[in-house]
Amino acid sequence: MLRLALKSLLAHKIRFALTAGTIVLGVTFVVAAFVTADSLRSTFDEIGVDINTGKDFTVRGALGFGEIANAPPVPDSLTDTIRAIEGVEVAEGRFFVDGVIPVDGTGEAVSTLGGPLAGVNWLEDESLSQYFLISGRWPQGRSEFAIGAGTFADYDFELGRDYQVVTPTGPRTFTLTGTMQFGFPEDAGAGVVFSVFDTATAQEVLGYEGLFNEIDLRVVPGADLDEVRNRIEAALPAGTEVISSEEAAEEFGDFFEFFIGPLQTILLTFAFVVLFVSTFIISNTFNIVLGQRVRELSLLRALGATPRQVRRSVLIESLVIGVAASAAGIGLGMLGALGLSALFDAFGASLPDGP
Repeated sequence: MLRLALKSLLAHKIRFALTAGTIVLGVTFVVAAFVTADSLRSTFDEIGVDINTGKDFTVRGALGFGEIANAPPVPDSLTDTIRAIEGVEVAEGRFFVDGVIPVDGTGEAVSTLGGPLAGVNWLEDESLSQYFLISGRWPQGRSEFAIGAGTFADYDFELGRDYQVVTPTGPRTFTLTGTMQFGFPEDAGAGVVFSVFDTATAQEVLGYEGLFNEIDLRVVPGADLDEVRNRIEAALPAGTEVISSEEAAEEFGDFFEFFIGPLQTILLTFAFVVLFVSTFIISNTFNIVLGQRVRELSLLRALGATPRQVRRSVLIESLVIGVAASAAGIGLGMLGALGLSALFDAFGASLPDGP
């Protein structure tokens, strides 16, 4: 009966292809949705680890219950307090402020589709910030800035020239002194436009006079992390908190889950609609096919096939179609995930490379 079922499928290739096609389409949508969402989750988890590499703790404004972003700023004077704590090797305040837009030599404002336009400050300790100088030099003083190496390559920028930068405190003109990237040797900041200033200038142009977004610190090698954390907590004023690099990385991943979850839901909704419709199409197709094959099945009964054997041959056909179509759908789903990434790229919103 197995041989008979396979020969029947080969004898009706169009019927087999159309029936399998509906299954392939539904499975493709489901697989593409899960692969895309899981790749994004894994990628942003890795970025969260990269962001917090090189530091042990972060001091920031205390978040309310259930909040995972937009912590209040902290006084810059707190940096000296933290540096004086036993066991702290280095501590520096930093910024990451969205809405800072450089304008290139043709007057075109740098843009992204969803990615941050970030104003940041560079730190003396590159391993603490993970900002690495690629060319030129870091900016010094109120008239200089640097940009990301990717932005420099994509737009009309030249080192040594003056450019306008739109900041939260208004448009200003700066001399471009260098290019940088987040992470090295691989650029982990794809999709982010960086405008980099020295710390004093960043405080002024980003509207954070006397403040930092957060203070990052690294402890002395060999120091007990729990003991140092307890000392830091004892020295902090009300309204501030300290978190470990592991906690910060986990929060980063949780934050992007708010965007990844709805995206996966939308894709899965389409997938389940297709699967739901496919179920009725396949059911009706088999009913029609069985009706058309009454003479063929009757001949099998006349030749001595039992009802169970006839039923088994039909089930084998269904199983072969389901397995073959599902396997094809999984493969096409993988390609579909790559297609979604290419579609985002075409609209200028490059998705980070997932595993």
